[in-house]
Amino acid sequence: MTKLYTAQEVAGMLHLSVAHTRREMRAGRLPAVKIGRKWYLPEARLNELIGVSGHEAVTR
Repeated sequence: MTKLYTAQEVAGMLHLSVAHTRREMRAGRLPAVKIGRKWYLPEARLNELIGVSGHEAVTR
């Protein structure tokens, strides 16, 4: 199963505000998915954004 990161988690990892992160997700500039009322970023997409290969993947 794919790990999904919340907007708050992504904001912390990318050193952005949560409001800015959500705005980027809504605008489609961050490749997120909306489930219910919340936005999530799949782990694979986050790794692509930060330039990490599968061997160095983000794990928490």
